[in-house]
Amino acid sequence: MKKCHQGYPTKVLSSLLLLVIINLVTVQNADAQVAITRSKLWVHLDEAGLLAYDHPYNAGRLSYPGFFNSEPLYGWTWNTPILGYRMVRGDNVYHQSVNNWLFPAYLTVSKELSLETNYNGTENPLGAQAPEMVASGSVLTTLVEEVVTATTSILNIEFKSRSMAWSYPKYDDFLITEYTVINQENETLHNFTFRFTVPLYQAGINAYENDVEYIYDEQRKVFVFYDDRDYSLSTPDVPQVFSFGPGPETGDVADPGDIAAANAINHQLTNPSALGIGYVDIPPNELDIAEGKTEGTLQHLVTRWFSSGSPSSMPYVESAGDARNVTIIPPDSLTAPIPYYNEEAAQALKSYRQAKEDGDQNAGNVWERKPEYTTSFGPYTLNPGDSLTFTRIICAGALDWNLASMGGSEATKQLDMEYASEIEGSENEHAAIKAFRENWDAALELIETKKQTGYYTPTAVPPPTVGFPPKTSLGEELEAEPVFYDIDEDGYLESAVRLKWVPVADDYRDPITGQEDFVGYIVYRSNVSIVGPWTAIDTVLADEAVIAAGKVTREIQTEPGIPYRYGVTSFDSEGLESAMTAYTYSPTVGSFAPTDDLSKEVLVVPNPYKQVSGFSDPAEMKRITLLNIPSVCTIRIYNLSRDLIRTIKHDDGSGSESWGSSAEILDDYMLTEYRKEVAPGLYYFHITNHVSGHEGETAIGKFVIIK
Repeated sequence: MKKCHQGYPTKVLSSLLLLVIINLVTVQNADAQVAITRSKLWVHLDEAGLLAYDHPYNAGRLSYPGFFNSEPLYGWTWNTPILGYRMVRGDNVYHQSVNNWLFPAYLTVSKELSLETNYNGTENPLGAQAPEMVASGSVLTTLVEEVVTATTSILNIEFKSRSMAWSYPKYDDFLITEYTVINQENETLHNFTFRFTVPLYQAGINAYENDVEYIYDEQRKVFVFYDDRDYSLSTPDVPQVFSFGPGPETGDVADPGDIAAANAINHQLTNPSALGIGYVDIPPNELDIAEGKTEGTLQHLVTRWFSSGSPSSMPYVESAGDARNVTIIPPDSLTAPIPYYNEEAAQALKSYRQAKEDGDQNAGNVWERKPEYTTSFGPYTLNPGDSLTFTRIICAGALDWNLASMGGSEATKQLDMEYASEIEGSENEHAAIKAFRENWDAALELIETKKQTGYYTPTAVPPPTVGFPPKTSLGEELEAEPVFYDIDEDGYLESAVRLKWVPVADDYRDPITGQEDFVGYIVYRSNVSIVGPWTAIDTVLADEAVIAAGKVTREIQTEPGIPYRYGVTSFDSEGLESAMTAYTYSPTVGSFAPTDDLSKEVLVVPNPYKQVSGFSDPAEMKRITLLNIPSVCTIRIYNLSRDLIRTIKHDDGSGSESWGSSAEILDDYMLTEYRKEVAPGLYYFHITNHVSGHEGETAIGKFVIIK
């Protein structure tokens, strides 16, 4: 709910005629940050509720879908740094920071970061009315001697933030942050403007950067950014040409993995998403009230983020000393709307393509295709103790991830404005923007329940998730290990994977209905990537689940030698399914039965190896496998000159061993003993048996690597 609180009577202790813009930055004098990992939108935040970073040039951490450590990176992960804040007095513009890893931010922590959890609505007495994850903290502005003199310093403006996320489907694509800004100084603050600036370019795994476009959603009052075709700065009207995959039809839209090389096995779209950042419940200022408005006016500015060679005529850009450019709003715009992209501006709010078509001077140009986006509102007068409250929404939407993981022109055409449309409800509505709109509306729905009841109240809640995501150090991850089991009286060994996950509690009740509605679990697997395509392969009813050592244990028959990732969800009698937070990060490969006496011929698959392994998973691209080997043995690989290339100790009890990415995921890649790429040619393997009763038995064979 929007508020402008009066903390003191109208008596003014001291009147400061200040013209102020504060544009928050990541706090530098504190190392604290938390990762919001409950929804599909993962964000690292600091005490000010802003995008924190974990490496000087890794910038802000925002990932969708949320796999900070996944390979390849998806979407916006390391492309969102916060660019400092500026203060303007009179005609003077002061830079308190340009980029957060180059200049200190000079904000002190007034409340340390805290993280509250209410997983599945079961840890808080409020049940589902309390968010599943809440990060809160606050910062206070401090004096900057190098930039601002004591007579003009802006002190003791406190920013309190409370950021919230949910895993429940329908509510898991956005982050809601409640802000409270308080004048803690004993003097009145005039012309205070809140501003949030963030670069929003998407690079994907192929690093095509000049390819972001945007639309303005009039109904939701928000700009939506999405990945489109890459344009060179030297030829701004001619998109880059790609000869492979969907490239000839849709260019690098959504950054497919197969447009740069022939015979690529990675077809995934790594940027099939759209992202928007906006504010709701903005308090009206005096100008808004005079015009009869009940909500404050949100102003927008889109300009170039990173370019040392931008034209001198480019508006609102000043070259910074570190060769970056930083957006500067002219002082005369601070008491009036920003000149461009405001509902009161001469040039109407519109999409990138419409601005380009209209020949707008300040929009629709190639410089905006790697944009810095600024939203601001104000100015306000804050007496001592006065406060402002407002709500920020960071929201994303994407093409169905199962389609995105398979790639192809059928998928990219749903994201290419040459084939899709920004018009809501149209038959060919841009898939990511359509999903964004649905998710944004769900966020607004949740915010409305807070206004009506005092709590964020989802309309429905699925049964609990059955594990935490890997790589988050939260524990209770889905476990997967290859095993064998007997399927006939002859004792023939069949390959399987044993999964273990957290069971839903026997006394679980739906936190909204109070009903015991839990039914069972669904097991999924994917042979391509961590985002899909996921296929349901098994259903485990609650009364059939085998509990061992506190975990549900299920053995799933699988094809030996094929890498799969696994995921598990729960579902209830209403058909509601939990989020898939329990999944395996790396593929699990079903094992072949061992040949302990070396009575079968040892096979190498594939042989010859021709650049790729043949598996659909890009992480498994460089791998060969030796089959029919003993359960315990040593494998030595030699080149034609009899030089030892690699020694592999095999002792996992199976009859297969991989040389390549399956053995050490994302780290091996068929490397030599000295971590070098293996050269093409003829190779020999020598196997020494260590199985009891067969010690010293050997097998020799050969294979070919072609590159």
